[in-house]
Parts: sequence; structure tokens; C-alpha cells
Amino acid sequence: MNKVHELTLQLQMMINERNELRAILANYTNNDGNNRQNSEREELKMDHQKETSELEKFPKEISQDSSRSKELTKKTNSYRQPLRERTQMKEKVGMLREDNRKLQQEQIFLQKSCEETKRLCEEDLEKIYDLLTKQQQGHQRLEEQFQSLLKQRELFTQQKNLAIKLQHHFTESQTRFEHLQHEMKQTTAQEESLLQIRLLHQELMCQASEPPLSPIPTNHGIHTHLKRNDKARGIQRHLGGITFYTPGSRPPLKKPHPFSCEHSIEENINRSSEDPATI
Repeated sequence: MNKVHELTLQLQMMINERNELRAILANYTNNDGNNRQNSEREELKMDHQKETSELEKFPKEISQDSSRSKELTKKTNSYRQPLRERTQMKEKVGMLREDNRKLQQEQIFLQKSCEETKRLCEEDLEKIYDLLTKQQQGHQRLEEQFQSLLKQRELFTQQKNLAIKLQHHFTESQTRFEHLQHEMKQTTAQEESLLQIRLLHQELMCQASEPPLSPIPTNHGIHTHLKRNDKARGIQRHLGGITFYTPGSRPPLKKPHPFSCEHSIEENINRSSEDPATI
């Protein structure tokens, strides 16, 4: 503002000087020398008066200008702070607009992300529901299989227990069969030995009852007769203490029954006790 005022004053002074120079030039061209001098004097006086008046006015103008400049400085100072604040506010507004633009972009991005996330969540929920359904179906199938396996296990346990019992009965039956077979073999051997002894006894009795064929035995006949006598004596010694039935009073022999596992030991013992020979 001070520079503008100074430039305005300088411009006004230059305009005044230009007007004075034009008047002087007009006087030089129109008047003679004396008139020119008089006019110059008058003009100089007038200029002197003007300058003196202006010099008298200068302190007032200076004081006025100084007061005006003080007021202007105050105004500029008072305007400077709002301008600074306004500039700061503009900067803040620009920053806020930029932040708002970024926030709007972020909001748009977040909306898109939210929609995409919602869509993905719905798809995931559908997949999870399908997986849960399949898992429940699989769990039901596994439960059914588990129940069937439990039933099979119970049946297997029952079959195992039954097999153990049957194995135990089979073992007992096998041992009983072996024992009975052993006893039957012993009984059969005893019966066969008794039968052979009876047959030998019958042969000896028959030989004792038959007459000799020749009165004069040869050496071979004597030797054979001696062998038979020695054999008879040995059999008699072997059969010492055993009583036999005579051929006429001897009961008929009974054939031994075939071996059967169904017969008990007592039946076999009773069957053997029916034998006519007593030891």
C-alpha cells in the first residue's frame, strides 16, 4: 500500500511538471523576451509560492501519511493473521479434501471387498453345509457299520465261545475215546490170549484122549512125542492155578462186540466178565 501511494504521488508530480513545462513552452513561443522574463519571474514566484505552500503542507501530509501508514500497517497486520489463517485453512481444506477423496476410494474398495467377502462367505457356508451334510451321512453310515460290526462281534464272540465249548467237548470226547480205545485194545488182547489158551487146552485135551497110532514108536516119533509132552508140561505149568471147563460142560464162546464209542467202560467190563474163564 505504501508503494502504491508513493507511485501515485510521483505520478501526480510528473503530471504537474508536464503541465508547467507545456505552459512555459507556450509562453516562449507566443511572447517576446521581456514578457518572457516577466512571465518567468511570475512563474518562478508562483512556483516558489507553490513550493513554500507545499513545503508547509508536507509536515501535515507526512503526519497524515504516517498516521495513514500506521493505520494501514495495523490493517495489514490485522489482515495478515486472517490471511495466514485463511491460507492454513485452505491447506487444511485441501488436505481434508484429499483425505475425503482417499476415504471415498477406501469406502468404495471396502464396499466391493465387503460384497466379495459376503459372496465368498455365502459360498463357504454352502460348502460347509454340504460338507456337514456329507459328514452327517458318513457318520450315520459309520454308525450303522459300527452297529453291524458290534452285532458281528457279538455273533463272533458267541461263535467263539461255542467253538471253545465244542473244542473242550471234542477234547474230552477225544480223550475219552482214546481211553476207551486203549481199554478196548487191552480187553481185546486179554480175550484173544484167553481164546488162544482155551484152544491150546482143547488141543491138549483132544491129544490126551486120542490113542497112539503105532505101538513101537520110531526115533522120530519118540522125539515128536517128547516134544509134545514137554510142550504140554510147559502149558500146564503156564496154566497153573487156572480152572477150565470140560469140553462137554464148556459153554459156547461169545464173539466180542465191535468197538463203539457209545458204550461206556462199565459195559465193556461187564461184557468181559461174562467170559467163562475166571482167573
